[in-house]
Amino acid sequence: MFADVDRSIAEGVNIIILSDRGVNARNAPIPALLATAGLHHHLIRQGTRTRIGLVLESGEPREVHHFALLIGYGCGAVNPYLVYESLDDLIREGLLPGVDHKTAIKNYSRRR
Repeated sequence: MFADVDRSIAEGVNIIILSDRGVNARNAPIPALLATAGLHHHLIRQGTRTRIGLVLESGEPREVHHFALLIGYGCGAVNPYLVYESLDDLIREGLLPGVDHKTAIKNYSRRR
């Protein structure tokens, strides 16, 4: 992962998106905090950290503390896609009556 990011930076990329989508039997995920912190510190050692922004797309973060740790370890933005998909499932199953997708996301984000 580090070598791929180094190559991308050399090619002029300025935003790196770390994602755990596409996990399967052959592609195990790296825990989100480990991947973020590891890459952040690698880039500091390389002297390239200020050249890029780190974005995380992960199913792991759910609680305020998860987001705080990720941001503290170098992540500039977090897309907790599994939370959003779970909210959509709850709406579809009628477990959040009278709540649409936009309102559910707003209510979830407000608590963060």
